[in-house]
Amino acid sequence: MTETPSLSRRDFLKLSAAGLAILALRGSAPEIGEVLKQNEIALAALRVENQPDEDRLKRSIRILGQIERTLRTEPLDLIITPEYSFDLHYGQDRNFEPMPLVIEQKGSEFAVNQLKSHNAARIVLEMGQSLAKDYKTNLLLATFNDSGSKTYPTTSIFINTEGKIVGLKRKDNLPPIGKFEIKRGSQTYKILPMICGEVWNKRVEDPVTSNFKTIPPDWVKENAPWDIFAHSMAQGDLDFDKLNAITQNNPISEDSLPHDESWLRNTFNSYYEEYLPYLKSDSLILVADWNMAGCFNKNLTRIENYRDQGEYIVTQYNNFQENQK
Repeated sequence: MTETPSLSRRDFLKLSAAGLAILALRGSAPEIGEVLKQNEIALAALRVENQPDEDRLKRSIRILGQIERTLRTEPLDLIITPEYSFDLHYGQDRNFEPMPLVIEQKGSEFAVNQLKSHNAARIVLEMGQSLAKDYKTNLLLATFNDSGSKTYPTTSIFINTEGKIVGLKRKDNLPPIGKFEIKRGSQTYKILPMICGEVWNKRVEDPVTSNFKTIPPDWVKENAPWDIFAHSMAQGDLDFDKLNAITQNNPISEDSLPHDESWLRNTFNSYYEEYLPYLKSDSLILVADWNMAGCFNKNLTRIENYRDQGEYIVTQYNNFQENQK
């Protein structure tokens, strides 16, 4: 077996000047102002600006820096990123050479396959693990290039507050591997992780309206109920900012919509509505997409204390534990 191309940390930093600043921050303990109270849970979806001509490695480092700034702004229990945030490869066109990250499960532990993984991808992952550990947060990093994924070479990695890899979700319509959970006090909140088109992989179409209805995978039903629906996307066809205004019945000009209001509503409902029976009462739908992000509650309306912080969308429940009783 041929080992993947080697890349030293010095070469890595040459490829990404931003990496110097990020690694420098890792040398000292962060100062987090207010610690979340025992009965609070705060979740965020990253809004990432897509720069098509940007080198993939520099983009990954830029997104790690965005996560860093977010966590320095406020304490969070979970951050999710859009699909392809860490999809590393050489070249800009379709004839690219991937920089894979292959994670394998050994018993209850996960480990990086050193021979099959590229050094750059491993270093990016290590930086994400450091962020999670230093800021005591959970990160759903979507997605890395993973040659071990049979359907699509893209995999989300879940990192817990100790900086350990505890879960994998490959874009193959199969169940997540490991544990996708947030622990707050004595409570555990179960996460349903999905990657982009997995959500509507199986669907039926209305012959009259042409609207489609998704059919959730059997594993979603079998492992229900879920506390949090975390969806990392790279779709770009559904403007969540406009949809937020619509769900709140705020006035909005049709001229400012990429599609008409009916299309937005039908598409959003098509994505998520059939999943609602498998979510707990007051469950959250957390969406990260390129240039867009959204947080919705179980009835697909914007939740009450949703906040748009520019680089990220955040929601916070003050009595989340009570809502789960």
